[in-house]
Amino acid sequence: MTPRERLATARLYLVCPARPRDWIAAAVRGGVDLIQLRDKDLDDDGLIEASAAFRGHDAVFILNDRPDLVEECGADGIHVGQDDAPPAEVRAIVGPEQIIGLSVSHLHEADAAAQNPAPAQPPVNDQPGICARPDSIVVRGVSRVTESAALGDIGLAPRTELNATQLQGALRRLYGTGQYEDVRVACEPSADGQRATLAFIVRERPVLDNVSVSGVKLISEGSVRDKIDVLIGSPLDPSKVARAVQRIDSMYQTKGYYLARIKPESTLTNDGHIRLAFKIDEGRRQVAEITNEQTRIRENLKTVDRSSDYATRLLKKLNDQETSIEKLQTQMDSLQKQLETQRKDFEAYLQNTSVEDKQ
Repeated sequence: MTPRERLATARLYLVCPARPRDWIAAAVRGGVDLIQLRDKDLDDDGLIEASAAFRGHDAVFILNDRPDLVEECGADGIHVGQDDAPPAEVRAIVGPEQIIGLSVSHLHEADAAAQNPAPAQPPVNDQPGICARPDSIVVRGVSRVTESAALGDIGLAPRTELNATQLQGALRRLYGTGQYEDVRVACEPSADGQRATLAFIVRERPVLDNVSVSGVKLISEGSVRDKIDVLIGSPLDPSKVARAVQRIDSMYQTKGYYLARIKPESTLTNDGHIRLAFKIDEGRRQVAEITNEQTRIRENLKTVDRSSDYATRLLKKLNDQETSIEKLQTQMDSLQKQLETQRKDFEAYLQNTSVEDKQ
């Protein structure tokens, strides 16, 4: 049974970090049909090594977030989020056979995914015909990039036999330039059906003009900017914006500001460029304050009779503080979900915004 055939009948999907092979085998025996390796702490070599335990079971093996490692990990497919590369770009990386999964948490994201599928096979197939041997190759939708430059990246020649592998490579090269939000391919037969044009229809990413940061008071603005890995004057990659938000959020957490909120906002200019603003609400250093008080209580307990009323009061206070931390953790989890929603909404906004909207 092929991975796609297994997928059609799958009922139970397990997502987990690196695990021993015996652990994975037990999960499959227990009814798992799909299993995803999702481990944010592993580097490339670690993921490749960990994937060995996930292969060879009677279950579909999905890798999270890393389409560039699908082949080396021997995965049957890839799962990406709204902040990662779009499915069409992922398809160009992983090839025509692999399964692609996409996270959605809002109806508009599901609609967008349905309207922008990543088909398993490119529109040009391996069978002879006018679409497999186009008379001309054109690029539509370019303005900043010249058509000749785009055709050079495509690297295909008209009036030669084309196959799926060659077309997949052309798509991969176009996405690899970082210039495009979307690339589509269409075969356009002539009216008499005797000739065909192979058209690459692209949508360019807007060029970043400026990055601003506001709301920073408790730590240095420079330390925040160090987490923003976007280059002014280059096409803006939404996934880099999402990673910047994550890195800034992690920096605040390490300093005890677990309630900090980071909101990226973009403004499209009249010339089609874009300005990016990171607006930060730092919140209070609540967890750090509670943790420090817990430490003081524990130190006091070391010096008193545990059976005394004073020790009893200290223990009660310690328990109350631990309860407060549990409640705060629940709030933090809720805020983290809100942050994920904001990241996804930002990418959708970045892709759909227009000059007219801004005016």
